[in-house]
Formats: sequence, structure tokens, C-alpha cells
Amino acid sequence: WEVVDFKSGRPSDDPAVDLQLDAYAVAATAGALGPAPERLSVTFAHLGGGLTERTAEVTPERLESARARLAAVVDGIDAAVWTPTPGDHCRGCDFLTVCEAGRAAVG
Repeated sequence: WEVVDFKSGRPSDDPAVDLQLDAYAVAATAGALGPAPERLSVTFAHLGGGLTERTAEVTPERLESARARLAAVVDGIDAAVWTPTPGDHCRGCDFLTVCEAGRAAVG
């Protein structure tokens, strides 16, 4: 199987995008779509400026790491931990108008 998420924009260097691919991998192997596939890859297909694909094979190690990362994010949300991670990626953020750290980062 390959899970493909088509994006209208250009690729991002933001490491947080890997979390989205990880979420797809966990969902696809959790039985949400039927029996777990024997092989799985997850892909972003960016259409902005021409087709650019970013694909990752889902290995047992990646899947274990993905589950841990997602659990940590959920735990942070439950604990109301909202530590900003400002950077150039803030320029496209929907929350820039209410995020002081993001506004300072893009100055």
C-alpha cells in the first residue's frame, strides 16, 4: 500500500510534517482500513511548482517511533504544554496573528 497526501503548495523543510506522515502510517496499520498491509509507504505529493514527492517506507522501527511521537504529542496536548518553536516556517502559519514568538521570529 501507499498512502498519498496531495498538497497544493511547495514542499516544506519543517520537521513537523513528518508527524503527519507518521499519523497516516499508524492509522493504516491499526486496522482502520481493514487488515494491516504487509508493506506500506507514505507520501506527500506537492503540486506547487511542479510535482515533488516525498516518500517514506514504513518499517517496524519507523512505526514504533511514530507511535511514540504521536503519544508524546497527545500527552503534551493533554498537559496543555504549548511551547512555541518559532522559525521561518511561521510565515505560513494560521496562528501567526496570535503568536508573539512567531511574529518575533519573522519580524
